[in-house]
Amino acid sequence: MAAQYNFTILLIGNSAVGKTEIRRRMLDRSFKEAFIASTAGDAAKHIFEKKEVTLLGKRMALTVIDAPGQEVHWNTLARKIRNVNCSIIVCDLSKHKTIDDIGRWARSLDKVKGAPKASILVGNKADLGKLPTYKQAVSANIETIKDIAKRNGMQCFITSAKTGENVEEMFEAAIKSLVSGVETAKQQVNISGRKELLGKIENAFKKTYGSGGYTDDIIKTQKRMAKVDRDNPTVEQLRTLVSRLAKSFGTTGDDRRKCEKFKRYCENLFNK
Repeated sequence: MAAQYNFTILLIGNSAVGKTEIRRRMLDRSFKEAFIASTAGDAAKHIFEKKEVTLLGKRMALTVIDAPGQEVHWNTLARKIRNVNCSIIVCDLSKHKTIDDIGRWARSLDKVKGAPKASILVGNKADLGKLPTYKQAVSANIETIKDIAKRNGMQCFITSAKTGENVEEMFEAAIKSLVSGVETAKQQVNISGRKELLGKIENAFKKTYGSGGYTDDIIKTQKRMAKVDRDNPTVEQLRTLVSRLAKSFGTTGDDRRKCEKFKRYCENLFNK
């Protein structure tokens, strides 16, 4: 079955914050303890990973870009991420330096034409908060990134790629946002199309019936009787309007021909 949606998600952040493991959790539900730094040269292997999955009851093709954390590779990668749909910044809750660099990564995104601003901030390695050595730092850093996310209008998730904590929830939040965006855009296109259809129906009636103030009054009255929503007309409302306008024609042979011509034209509009 063909994918209903096609999305690309970008994971960015400092080296060793766990982006690769989050990607594995997102797409493979797996985790590897050993750390191997991703580089731009890994693109053919796993930095750009594409997979078809079923989420929220929908089939979708997902590409997850696991961006290298070394800034030296950023210029090479930047050229390839201009059309990503969602950007996620990942930091390490046990290392404050990775939190200090959140702003740097956000600014790097801003410089890439076509790349979306980061919409999700992830504090990874929450499992380290259970260890006495990291407990205090992790607790303080959680509050810090929550504050950063709030100030910048981002969703915030505290995750552990090692245990899987909140990774799926974060992933689904990103997907829900993307699907919602696509459906909203489709709806706007549909509304725009129906508004255009309403205009064509009105023009067709004026052209066939005859222009003038009386014709405008007929259209206005029949739109009200058909309960046409000016801002979001439905197809059913528009069909009702056509039916009511058709009844406005007289009973002479010429009027009947005009009426049939108007109805055929409108039916063709609906069938396009």
